[in-house]
Amino acid sequence: MTVRWSILLLLGISLALVGVGLSDSAYAPPYEDPSEYPHYIAPESTATFETHVDDADRDEPIPVDEFSPLAQEFIERTLEEGTNSGATQGEVPYWEPNVCTDVVIYCADGYEAPPSAFEYHDTENGTVLVEDGDEAFLLLTYDASQDSGTPWHFDDWFEGFVPTLTLFLPALGLGAFAVRTHPSTRTTVRVSGFGIGLLLLALGTPYFVMAGVSRAVLILVGIIGSVGFLLFLGQLVRRSVDSNPTDG
Repeated sequence: MTVRWSILLLLGISLALVGVGLSDSAYAPPYEDPSEYPHYIAPESTATFETHVDDADRDEPIPVDEFSPLAQEFIERTLEEGTNSGATQGEVPYWEPNVCTDVVIYCADGYEAPPSAFEYHDTENGTVLVEDGDEAFLLLTYDASQDSGTPWHFDDWFEGFVPTLTLFLPALGLGAFAVRTHPSTRTTVRVSGFGIGLLLLALGTPYFVMAGVSRAVLILVGIIGSVGFLLFLGQLVRRSVDSNPTDG
């Protein structure tokens, strides 16, 4: 009995801890919001160049080979993505890289950090005049089309409650189950397996997303699984009460 209770107690604490204390890691996206790292390249022939060239922090262009290898790669990727995929805004190529969040240990198909030389969402320092051979262009690392803050989205509010809905509430249900029943070894294994599955789904979401699974689908599965877990615990409690009508 002591071992079974210890297992359920440890599982309940783990669910509650991840649901509240480590909520940023539960169902977390593997990448930062791409709009946090915009890259625009405006050639001299564009109106964007004429509009923003005076914002550059220096009058003389910086040769592209003076940038770090990572910064050069970002510039090349911006040109390639804008040219090959037609990703343009205001007639200039743009690109938003995948930058991994702090919650992932392994960063796949993304960058651990952007170039340290680039400053983002800063009009004064985010406009750089670059020279590549005989050509000059502006590198903009802020959204030149709308110099405003990031709008609030309902999704941001809702996702903040997902860990509570899918982990903390099941932890409370597990606590009630442990208090009201005397679970058998088989029941303990079934309940523990269900709860561990919820934990692995929540903490493994970034890696599932990197593998191509939709994060929205994972969150939906987590919500459905948590409701199912609570219903399962409730059923077990009712069976225990029915089999021991004199308890309590």
